[in-house]
Amino acid sequence: METTGYFGTMSPDEKRRELERNLLNRKASAKQPVIARRASGGADAPLSLAQRRLWLHETIEGAGALYNMPCALRLRGRLDAGALSSAIGLLLERHTVLRSSVLERDGKPMLVCREVSNTALPVVPVASLADARRSMRDEADRPFDLTRGPLLRAQLLKLADDDHILLLTLHHIVSDGWSLGVLTAEVSAAYEAYCRGAVPRLAELPIQYADYSQWQQHWLGDERIAKQLDFWQAQLHDAPALLPLPLERPRPPRQRYEGGVHRFALDAALAARVRALARLHGATPYMLLLAAFNVLLSRYCGVTDIVVGSPVANRNPRQTEALIGFFVNTLAMRNRVTPDMRFIDCLQDVKRSTLAAFANQDVPFDLVVERLRPERSASHSPLFQVEFVLQQPLRRNFRLGELDAEAMAGESSFTKFDLTLSLEEGADDMPGLIEYNSHLFSGDFAERMAGHLVTLLHDIVEDPAQPIRRLRMLTPEETARLLHWSGRGRQAAMPDGVLERFAARVAQQPDAVAVRHRDAQLTYRELAQRANRLAHACSNAGVAAGDRLALYMERGVDYVAAMLASFKLGAAFVPFNPEQSETRNATMLAKARPALILADVRHTRAAEAVAGGIPVLTLEPEALAALPADWQASRAFDGDALAYLLFTSGSTGEPKAAMVAHRGMINHLLAKVEDLGLRETDVVAQIAVQTFDVSVWQCLVALLVGGRTEVLTGTDAWDPAPLLAELRSRDVTIVETVPSHLEILLDEAERNAAARQLPALRWMISNGEPLSRSLAERWFALFSGTRLMNAYGPTECSDDVTHLCLDGVPDGTPAYLPIGRPITNAELYVLDSEMRLAPIGVVGEIHIGGLCVGPGYFMDEARTRAAFVPSPISTVPGARLYRSGDVGRYREDGSLELLGRTDFQLKIRGCRIEAGEVEAVLHQHPAVEQCLVMGSPDWAGEIGIAAYVLSRDRPAPSAGALRQFCAERLPDFMVPSGICVLDELPLLPNGKIDRAQLPPLSSFEAGANQSYVAPRDTREHRLSDLWRAILGVERVGIDDNFFQLGGHSLLAVELVNQCREVLGEQLSLNQLFAHPTIRTLVESSTVEASV
Repeated sequence: METTGYFGTMSPDEKRRELERNLLNRKASAKQPVIARRASGGADAPLSLAQRRLWLHETIEGAGALYNMPCALRLRGRLDAGALSSAIGLLLERHTVLRSSVLERDGKPMLVCREVSNTALPVVPVASLADARRSMRDEADRPFDLTRGPLLRAQLLKLADDDHILLLTLHHIVSDGWSLGVLTAEVSAAYEAYCRGAVPRLAELPIQYADYSQWQQHWLGDERIAKQLDFWQAQLHDAPALLPLPLERPRPPRQRYEGGVHRFALDAALAARVRALARLHGATPYMLLLAAFNVLLSRYCGVTDIVVGSPVANRNPRQTEALIGFFVNTLAMRNRVTPDMRFIDCLQDVKRSTLAAFANQDVPFDLVVERLRPERSASHSPLFQVEFVLQQPLRRNFRLGELDAEAMAGESSFTKFDLTLSLEEGADDMPGLIEYNSHLFSGDFAERMAGHLVTLLHDIVEDPAQPIRRLRMLTPEETARLLHWSGRGRQAAMPDGVLERFAARVAQQPDAVAVRHRDAQLTYRELAQRANRLAHACSNAGVAAGDRLALYMERGVDYVAAMLASFKLGAAFVPFNPEQSETRNATMLAKARPALILADVRHTRAAEAVAGGIPVLTLEPEALAALPADWQASRAFDGDALAYLLFTSGSTGEPKAAMVAHRGMINHLLAKVEDLGLRETDVVAQIAVQTFDVSVWQCLVALLVGGRTEVLTGTDAWDPAPLLAELRSRDVTIVETVPSHLEILLDEAERNAAARQLPALRWMISNGEPLSRSLAERWFALFSGTRLMNAYGPTECSDDVTHLCLDGVPDGTPAYLPIGRPITNAELYVLDSEMRLAPIGVVGEIHIGGLCVGPGYFMDEARTRAAFVPSPISTVPGARLYRSGDVGRYREDGSLELLGRTDFQLKIRGCRIEAGEVEAVLHQHPAVEQCLVMGSPDWAGEIGIAAYVLSRDRPAPSAGALRQFCAERLPDFMVPSGICVLDELPLLPNGKIDRAQLPPLSSFEAGANQSYVAPRDTREHRLSDLWRAILGVERVGIDDNFFQLGGHSLLAVELVNQCREVLGEQLSLNQLFAHPTIRTLVESSTVEASV
C-alpha cells in the first residue's frame, strides 16, 4: 500500500483515489502524534530503526546497488539546465537527509548532516535512446558509499537540444516511494520559478527527517507500540518460515539480490471489473488483488498458510507528509487459503486481516522480527519472501515549467525478495511488474506468473462465489502445451502381442540364437518348442486361461520359455526369486493364489516348502521331451488379459501384487524397440532379478526384433569386474541398471582400462532412481560413444513410461536429469492436490494414464481405488490415472523433471525440503560415491536431516568435513543434521536402497549435534562470557548459534563492538553472520585474535 504519488502532481481522480486509500491509515491512527523539532538542530541524529536495517545490510554484505532508487524523467522542449540544477540544489538544501551520511559514533551508526558545496548538474551527451537506457542501468547499478554524502545523485542525459532525460538516484536509506512524489513535485515547482527568474515559494518544512528519527526512539516505548507488538506476535505465531516457491534453481546458501523484471498490465476492462467487484463487497482493490495473489501462491506452493510482505507509507504523523526520507514500513500479511473456500469468503478474510494489520502498522518491521525471533537463515528474508505492492504511480505525463515531462520506467538489476508483484492504480488500466530473483527464477517464470494472475482475475470477476478449487489459472496456450507434452490423445491400437511377434521371428530366423545363459542357449525354433512343451505340461496340470502361474526358478533359458508358455496358456505369470526369504515368498504365494507353481529341479523343495497346498510342477527334462513340440493357438490377442503379476513393496510392509495387462506390456516393449532402435544384431543383457519389473522387458524385447537375450546371473549380474567382462565377451549392445549400481561400474572402469573396452555397447539405460548430472557426465567421460537413456516408470504402469535419450549432458541440465517425455500411448500429467494441471515449472504429483496403466492390485480393491483414480483430463471414456506418489514438474522445454516422493518430503524448521536437492550437493564432493538423504528422528525425537554416504576415498572424509561442505553450498536449514559414512548401503532385491535398514539420526556418532559443548580454552571462555552477557542467557556453548539464542542485528552490532573494545577481537558483522557459533568463529581464518 505504499504510495508513490504525491498530491502536487496528481490529477483530481488520482487525488480522490489516494484519499480513499489513506482513509484506512487515518482510522488506524485517530490520535496523531506530534513531532517536535530537535533543539540541537543540525547535530548528529540516530538512525531510524528502518534505516538501521539497511545500514546493517550494507555493512554485512558490502556496498551495493540493492537499495538504490532510480527515477528517470524524459524532458522534451527547451530546457534551462541552470534552472534545473538550482532546483535540485534547493532540494538538497531543504531536505537535510539528502546531504547526510552514516558514520559510527562510539560504535553506533549516526545520521550526520553535511554541507554540499557543488550542486552543478552534469550533462552527458548520448547518441540514442538505447545508449540512454544503458546509462540509466549503469547509474541505477552504481553503489552509494553511505559514509560519504550526499545520498542523492543527479545527471542529465542529452539526446538532443530539446530532448533530455533527468536521472535522479537516491539511496533508500534517505528515501521511499512517497518521497519520489515529493521530490518531483518540489523540483517541478522550483524549476518553474527559476525559469521565471523568481524565488521558489515552497511551504516551510515543519520538521526534518532527523527530528523524526530522534522522536522515534521515544515513540517506540509508547504503550500503543507495546499493544501492537502483542498483536503481531499473536498474528504471526507459528507462521511458516519459508514459502516453498517452485524454484527453478537451487537456493544459494547466502541470499543473492540480482534480479530481473517482467512488465505486464491488467487491461482497462479487467481493472474496472476488479474495482467494481471490490466495491460491491466493501473492499478495496488492494484487498481483492492481495486475495487473488494469495490464491495464486497457494496453487504454486501447495500450501494454505501464506505470508506476504506489503509496504505501507507510514506517514501517520502528518508532519512527515511533506518530507523526503525513509518512512515506509512493511507489514507481514498472513492469510489462509483453502480449496473449499469461496473467493468472496477469502476476500472477506483478507479484508479483516488487512484492516487489523493497518490498525497496528506503527510498529517497525524490525521490532516485529525481534519479538518473534523466527528461524533465521542467510539464504532468505525472515517472515516472508514474497512482496505485494499496489501503488499510485508518478504521473507519467505532466508539465515541468515549459517542458513536457514523461516518467520513464526505472532500470535496476536488483531485487530484495524472491518475488515481488507490483501493480499501479492507473487511470484506466493497471500496469504491473513482477520482480524476480534471477538466482531462483527466469524471466519465463515471471511471464507465466503474470499470465496466471490475469487468467485467475478474469475467472474471479466472472464468478466470485465459486470455490477456489474451481478457479482457472492456466492460460489456454499453456494448457495446450501441457496436454501436448503429456501425450494426451496420442494413442495407437495394439493389434497383436508378444506371441504374434515372436512367432513371426521364429518363422523368419528359426536357427538364430534367441536366448543364452552361460553355456546354455536356445535358437528361436528351440525356444518356441520349449515354450510349447511347458505350456502342455502346465495345461495337463490344470492351468487354464485366466489363471496365474507361479515361476519359482532361476533366471535362464527355461525361465524365458516359461514366460512365453504362460502367455500361450492365457495365464498370467507370477515371478518368484528362490533366493529370497521363504517367509516373503510364502506370503506372496498366498496373495497371488496361482493355479500351479512351476519350479526347476534345483528349487523344487524350496517351492514345496512355501506352497501352502498349491501344486508344484518340476521341470523334468525327460518328461518335457516327451510332450508335443507344437502348440495350437486357440485365442486371439486380448490386450485386456493379464500378462503378469509382480509384487511391489507396500507402505504397511505387506507386498502388493500389481497386475499388468498384455496391452501395457507390449506397448512398453515396442517403445523400447522404437526409442532404442533395436534390430536383429542387438544383444540385450538380462541382469535384473525376476521380481524386478525391468526383468520382463530385458527377457522379451530382443525376441521381437530377432536379437538375443543374454541372461547374466550371480556375480556376473552385479559384481562390477565380472559384469563388465561379460558385457564385453558376449558383445552386449543394451544394458540397464540403477544409478547406484552404475556408479560402482564406473568406479571399476576408472580403475581398469580393460573394463572400458565395450565396443559393442550401444546403450546404457538408467532406471529406478534419480540419475544425477555428475554421474551422467562420468559416463560420457568414459564411454563417449555409448548413448545413455534415463527411463522412468512404476510397475503398476507396465514399467517405463518416459524415456530421455542422451548423446551427452547438455548445458543447463539440473543436478538430476529430467526423465524425458512420455512413450507412445502413455500420458503423464503433473497435477495439484485438486487434480488440476500444474503450471509449467510448478511442482505436483505425477499421474500416469494411457494404455500402460494396469488394472490395479490383485484382490485388493481398497488399494486399487486409492491409487487408480478416474481421469479428469483424458478424452477416453472411463479412463483412469495412476497416482505415482512421485513429485515432479514440466520444464520450459517440455521435459519432465522428477523431484522426489510425496512421502520423502521433509519439513525442517518450518521449511519444506526436497531430499534430492541435498543429495545433489553431496554428490558434488569428490569423495562421495553414493548418498541418500532422508528425515530421521534425532536425539530429542525431532525429525532432522540424515545423510548417508559411501566414500570412494580411504580414509573417508569425516562427517564434519562433509557437513561443512554442505554448509558452504546450501541454506543453513538444508544442511544435514548428521552425516553417517557407511561401508555400504543396504539394498532391496530390486537394487534400490533399503531405507528401513539405515541407522536413525539419533544413533549417529556423538558430537555431530550435541546440545551443549563447553568452551575449550581461554579465548572461547571469554567469547562465551561476552555472548552470555549480551544475550542474557545462562550459558553459551561453542556450537550454539548466536541468532538461534535470540541474537538479532542490533545485538550483533553490540557484540562486534564489545569484541573489539573488551576482547581485542577484530571482528566484522559479515564474519559473525557467516560464522554464528564460537567454534566456527574461532576456526575461521578471517578472525584475528589478540587474546
